[in-house]
Amino acid sequence: MRKFFTTISEKELSLLKQARFEKNEQIFIRNNLILDFLFYSGIRVSELVNIKHRDWSDNSLRIQGKGNKVRYVLLPPFLVKYISPGSKGYLFTNQGGRKILTDKVREIIRERTKLAGLKKWVSPHTFRRSFATLLDRKRVRMTTIQKLLGHSNLETTSQYIHNDYESLYADYTLNRKRREKRRLAKSRLATSQISQVGPLEVSQNNQVEPKMANLTTNPKEVSHGKPESKNVEPCPHCPELEKQIQELQKPINPAIEL
Repeated sequence: MRKFFTTISEKELSLLKQARFEKNEQIFIRNNLILDFLFYSGIRVSELVNIKHRDWSDNSLRIQGKGNKVRYVLLPPFLVKYISPGSKGYLFTNQGGRKILTDKVREIIRERTKLAGLKKWVSPHTFRRSFATLLDRKRVRMTTIQKLLGHSNLETTSQYIHNDYESLYADYTLNRKRREKRRLAKSRLATSQISQVGPLEVSQNNQVEPKMANLTTNPKEVSHGKPESKNVEPCPHCPELEKQIQELQKPINPAIEL
């Protein structure tokens, strides 16, 4: 049975950012920046604490992930403004100027979750799964999400996507409306084609064909014989009809002459 992991929404992220326990203003801003980076970049906490300012180049952030694999992630503009490419130091540091530790990040998240009143387990990896889920709901291709997360297997990426009841029901309703729309379109098309053909009749060889009278496009009166006046035109189908009538009048089993 597949296990569903906890994720947070953008609204819950806002609650976490408002749940302040820090007395120092700079530490409060740093911690909020940590939450934003985790949520909007999808990086691991071990990757977060090793980000340096100089890792930002050509509108992307260089990340060295598991197994020393390097990938590049994108950042929203409101996060980019906190990066100083000319600096050689770490992006997230403690009050002593050294890089922040992963355990400290986990502690910050625990404290914020408690103060925000979220009744769920939230860890640094929760933000990573939330990032994948957010992109999936924005209709981003799965292969793109895979590259941003640094997964070698697409199946691993698909397991990061969390679909709650509301999302599943919304997708189901949307697909049902699309199917109904296609069905109605096909029904209207079939009705339109039938109305263009007109009344049908069975021909001599038992085939359904349009009535001969409907084939006449001339609005003038049609005569089934010689024209009686200048305003009356002969029926173009009469000779053919006479031949059919003669064929029908022939005996089914004609006598054989000796």
